[in-house]
Amino acid sequence: MDSAIALGLIGLFIGMLRAPRFYAPFLAVLALEVLVVGSISFWDGINSFGARYLLSLTPMAAVGMMTLWAASPAWMRTGLTCAALASCIFVGLFAVEFGLYLIPTHTPLTFSEYNGSSTPRPTPPA
Repeated sequence: MDSAIALGLIGLFIGMLRAPRFYAPFLAVLALEVLVVGSISFWDGINSFGARYLLSLTPMAAVGMMTLWAASPAWMRTGLTCAALASCIFVGLFAVEFGLYLIPTHTPLTFSEYNGSSTPRPTPPA
């Protein structure tokens, strides 16, 4: 689980304790979407699904992160901001690697490619 999504989920639970009438619909939609997406069998994923199917929950995670940040003391806000920034940098670097074809797109990564002991050099599609 991405750290930003985890922080957003924690924030939604904290918000539920403070204002249940406002945060209950967010948590209900989140739970229902995970249940619906998780109950569908895909031709290529059998009974599993990736985070890309939960992309529509991003605004709810943002509300949770905002709630967590507002409910935290000043010293913790710096840490939360750094965690969110680190998550954004990680995702951005992954997108750059993917865009430069440094990550194989048609074959799974081997362990040596994943841990960095060899550099994959896939050719871009024609």
